[in-house]
Amino acid sequence: MDPRIREDDRNNRVTIVGITGTRGKTTTTYLIYEILKKAFENRGASRLCSGHLKTQVFLGGNIKGLATLPLLKKVKDGDIIVMELSSWQLQGFGDAKISPNISVFTNLMNDHLNYYKGSMERYFDDKKYIYKNQKPEDFLIIGESMEKKVGNVKSQKFVAKKGIVPIDWNLKIKGEHNLKNIACAISAVRIFGIDEKIIKKVVCNFAGVEGRQQFLRNYKGIKIYNDTTATTPDATIVALRALSDSRIKIQDSGIIGRNHESRIMNPESKRIVLIMGGADKTLDMSELVCEIPKYCKKVILLAGTGTKKVESLKSKVKSVEVDNLKEAVKYALDQAKRGDTVLFSPAFASFGMFKNEFDRGEQFTKIIKKLK
Repeated sequence: MDPRIREDDRNNRVTIVGITGTRGKTTTTYLIYEILKKAFENRGASRLCSGHLKTQVFLGGNIKGLATLPLLKKVKDGDIIVMELSSWQLQGFGDAKISPNISVFTNLMNDHLNYYKGSMERYFDDKKYIYKNQKPEDFLIIGESMEKKVGNVKSQKFVAKKGIVPIDWNLKIKGEHNLKNIACAISAVRIFGIDEKIIKKVVCNFAGVEGRQQFLRNYKGIKIYNDTTATTPDATIVALRALSDSRIKIQDSGIIGRNHESRIMNPESKRIVLIMGGADKTLDMSELVCEIPKYCKKVILLAGTGTKKVESLKSKVKSVEVDNLKEAVKYALDQAKRGDTVLFSPAFASFGMFKNEFDRGEQFTKIIKKLK
């Protein structure tokens, strides 16, 4: 099968690109949106001159500050809607017995088990609606970790392998997890036949999404990152690894690159002061408790129902519990020195002290911006 969507078919309908996954769905969504937007802006002038309507690309779904329903008044045949879809939104897709034309499923990790009563199977069942009602002419892109989880499907299925990201691309976003996100985005936009030069330009200029390992500023030689959307232990582990002061060892083969590296922790590399803590989601914190001492010199814990689950940290790394975010920032900066990193990556939900994870991130950002 030709892994591309026929343009004549697309011009006769609105094409929905849906993205889900426990982690990486927002970054992947924005990458796909930015690539398609750039590509169809370039195509637009020639289409208008030849009498065809210009394709517009819209962003919707589970995106902060955006409502999807108003898009119904704007979209027309030939347009594209790129949507981030949570498990709760996909419940609605299931009820309507629909799935996106192009679906991307980044990964599946432990999350929302408080809502799903500890059942990963129920969580996965909701996520499956991203592809369950697709048709043979539709497309499903899955991350590498999903290859064994997703069985036979009605649509055309492709595995997005991180090796498709050229090793000589100078990327602004860090971490192996972002290579996987980029691979998913590249695989999705290639279905539209997007020029590789446009893909490279957009990907290499992409600086990330607000609240996701977002670099805020360099304060007196200390780098400060906002990772408020890290609401699970897996997400915080990923952030620690991506921002750690590790060094790369060249393999015996002499080849070095993103797919040929092994990280060896330098004893002097514990340069992260971590701010974490919040509301319990009934997730297992044992791996995070083991990982934190490898990267962190100090941990500041925000009070919350979940924070009690990581009390064993205090015997592994210097830790202190504080009552509010402003106090946490002050304490973190007191403990950090030039060359260190202050990372706000909670690993828990935000409820209790904040309205939601976005409110939490905004409060952190405001505090950092006011530093003198």
